[in-house]
Amino acid sequence: MILRRRVVPGLARLLGLLLLAGVAAGAGEVAAFKETEATDDPEKPLRVTAHCDVAATVNEEARTHYFRFEVQAPTFVRITVPAVPGLKFALILRDREGKELGRDETGGAGRPGELVRRLERATYALEVRPEFPGGAGAKTPFRVQLRQTTLLDYGVPDEQIKAAIKKGLSYLAAKQKPDGSFVIPGHPHAGTGLALMAFVEEDLPEFKTTVEKAVGFIERSYVKPGTYLPADPETEAQTAGALIGKEPNERFMYEQSIATLGMAVYVHHSRDEAARKMLGEAAKLLIRSQNTAAKPEILNGPIDPKSGDFGGWRYLPRHPNSDLSVSGWCILALVASEMAGATTLPTNVIQDYMAFCRRCFNEKLGAYTYQPDGEWTSTTNSVGVLTTLVCVGLKCPVVGKGVQRLREDLPMWETETVGQAYPFYYWYYASRALYVVGGDDWLRWEAVICPMLLRHQNDDGSWDAAQEEKVLGEGYSTTTAILILQLCRGRPPFYLQRLTVAPKVEGPTNYTCPQCVADIEALLNAAARDGLSSQQLIEQIRQLIRRYRGK
Repeated sequence: MILRRRVVPGLARLLGLLLLAGVAAGAGEVAAFKETEATDDPEKPLRVTAHCDVAATVNEEARTHYFRFEVQAPTFVRITVPAVPGLKFALILRDREGKELGRDETGGAGRPGELVRRLERATYALEVRPEFPGGAGAKTPFRVQLRQTTLLDYGVPDEQIKAAIKKGLSYLAAKQKPDGSFVIPGHPHAGTGLALMAFVEEDLPEFKTTVEKAVGFIERSYVKPGTYLPADPETEAQTAGALIGKEPNERFMYEQSIATLGMAVYVHHSRDEAARKMLGEAAKLLIRSQNTAAKPEILNGPIDPKSGDFGGWRYLPRHPNSDLSVSGWCILALVASEMAGATTLPTNVIQDYMAFCRRCFNEKLGAYTYQPDGEWTSTTNSVGVLTTLVCVGLKCPVVGKGVQRLREDLPMWETETVGQAYPFYYWYYASRALYVVGGDDWLRWEAVICPMLLRHQNDDGSWDAAQEEKVLGEGYSTTTAILILQLCRGRPPFYLQRLTVAPKVEGPTNYTCPQCVADIEALLNAAARDGLSSQQLIEQIRQLIRRYRGK
């Protein structure tokens, strides 16, 4: 069994990691408390440190427990409730004024709960809401753990991730329609394109027929060029090369781009020449639908380069306006199609898209918005960051600010926030973006997203959809969860495999240290247990550094 242990490069960073964890700054010892006062009164919360274990008991009424703690310096905090048979929990974190900052609901009895946030120096309130799903229960003990952490010390067994992926794929395979499609309500071709990516990337022999049926569905939906000529050139321009049938819905470009991306992944792995030719025509449809100076008149082009919509895509090929959400799928599909050998992109495609994407960046917010001067969400920012990294890497002068936003906006389960109103959509793009960025940014994200998804997988292998995505169903949420977990196994899609923008650490300390994270964690735990002073801890740090220098 492979343990996915995080690797921290460079001895010079050991001290920085310890300071980030807050221990050297006085985080305090890990104190074990016994519940000495009632905690079901929100006006009298139990005051604890930000680095402690708290023992508590659920009575028959399953009342909410209230805690209050202080953070002395900016740090990541992991709040955990280990699994208790027969109990489910909700963890709610609030600021001093009562505003909700994060929430995690375990989703079922006997599952652990966990909430991770980066917190500034301030006072915070924590609510732990236990519930007996089967009705009233007896007094049951449980433990709340608060941990300041670097988020670089979390390991997940590779076999556990692999098993969750296979279980999810089995769920999807059982839901495949007789025609080979995987239906997202109203979007069967997008659903099939997403599922195709998940099955092809995992490449398990038991799902070979599943893949063949999905490919067959898209192939039967293909609109061969010349279908409407010469009688109907307008329809020809809008549909020739479509992978989604002759009667596309109002979200044509979503369906077309995601189906194209799925087929690009399939072509790359299968070397199916007939599918490659079809993929090339699908890419041509995306190219002529882009809102550029080269857009044909029959599709309401050309588009003025001074227009705010220049360079992007919208819902239909003939739409002259653009949004970043649709455009993100389109540009990824085109990049993947070119890398799969199905097309050669004109030089203006990337340049014009980047012109649009750059206009969607809001300098004041430090994030990418849905449209130029439009609203910002975590999702739109992640789309802008990923596509910028894929197209031009860190050459873009603003993408680093978008990455900073992703660092601050860690995934949370079932949190009603505007920023993560489409959580799986956000997690899908942000995971890919931070995987490309690499380094500690990816390790911290992975340390949250991977265990969170594993905790919330249903017994049948699916993941529940949430918030606005509930209309898309469990097929959508399950597929995107699998695609994220594949990254956690170190298996990115082919069009990201050679792409990395993480700067390397230079100098004599630039080497990998596979054991140092475990040693850091052991040092922190021992220091907290023994109640060491700051000076004593610093001396232990020096000893650790000297030991590694000797190696």
